[in-house]
Amino acid sequence: MAQYYTVTGTPTEVITLTEAKAQLRVDATDEDALITNLIASAREAAENYIGRFIAQRTVKLITSDFVADFNLVYTPVSAITSIKYLDENKATQTLPTAKYNLVNTNLLDSIVKYEDNLPTLYNAYNAVTIEVTSGFSAMPNGVPADIKAAMLLTITDLFQNRESRVDRFTTNQQALLRSYRRY
Repeated sequence: MAQYYTVTGTPTEVITLTEAKAQLRVDATDEDALITNLIASAREAAENYIGRFIAQRTVKLITSDFVADFNLVYTPVSAITSIKYLDENKATQTLPTAKYNLVNTNLLDSIVKYEDNLPTLYNAYNAVTIEVTSGFSAMPNGVPADIKAAMLLTITDLFQNRESRVDRFTTNQQALLRSYRRY
């Protein structure tokens, strides 16, 4: 089964300029543009390292069939916005919410569980589109403190060491992020 995805939306940063400046002990405003860019860079680096979204995103997963216990990529998932499918006549339909459930087995794993008696699909690689809200910031408890701490350490490191570096994360940053990493 092929699985494709698209991501939409510009993320709202989970570390504010005020938080970053407090971490850096910067009071002046002349470095605000740089610090704002470092905030985004730290989030992107952390997302790439753990293989999950930190800031809220809308993700569309495209697949060929209704798969039993479909494991969603780009967890954590806070909500399924919709599941659309191509019926046997190739018309786009929306699957009623009573036909599926989002099951978060833990903070890091999300599964779509379908009910019985699903409609017949048109035979195509893109027959089913699952749209979800993903990212730690979309979850009820928000972004875990250790992820934010790792991001603040990254911002500090990038601010203080503006030249090129070989290591992306220190041992402390890796330790803070390790339990959220997708392997």
